[in-house]
Parts: sequence; C-alpha cells; structure tokens
Amino acid sequence: MSYIYSDPKRANDPHALPDVEVFYDKEGNFGCFNFDDDGSFSSSLGPGWYYAYGQIGCLWDSDPVGPFASEEAAIKAMRKERRVDLRNEAEPIQSTH
Repeated sequence: MSYIYSDPKRANDPHALPDVEVFYDKEGNFGCFNFDDDGSFSSSLGPGWYYAYGQIGCLWDSDPVGPFASEEAAIKAMRKERRVDLRNEAEPIQSTH
C-alpha cells in the first residue's frame, strides 16, 4: 500500500500531504457486497489494484475504485477522473503567502 498525491504538483508544497492510497487486493473484497441465497458473502469486484481518497492514518474519504490491471493503470485512471494535467508535472507550486 502506498500513498500518493492526486496531483503530483502538490508534492512540492511543504504543507501538502499525499491524499490517495493505491493498493492491491488479491481477494477483491471491495465494492458492493451481496448476500447470496445461502447466506454467504459475494463481491461484485475481483482482485486487482484499487485507489481510494484519504489522508495517511485516517479512514478513506471515498469508496475504493477498481480493480485495475496494474498500479500504474489505477493511478492513471484516478488522475484522469480528477482531470489532473500532467504536462507541467515538474513545475513547483507557487505559494501565495
């Protein structure tokens, strides 16, 4: 499990913390849980890479999203969802204070 910045430009901000956890779940225990007719649990999602928004040491602020085939695919999907522009990834954040 690793925490990353949803927007990599925030990594240069000394007051920002990573805000997304990216992790692999081999059992696919996230998503919509259902009780089968026999009373057992089943999940509509399978094993793979997931991401969830949240701060380190805190509960997630979102449900996990996935599964994805790779960690890179999960990160790319998250940043696409957030519409993060990675063209200027190396530019430091300018403080307004």
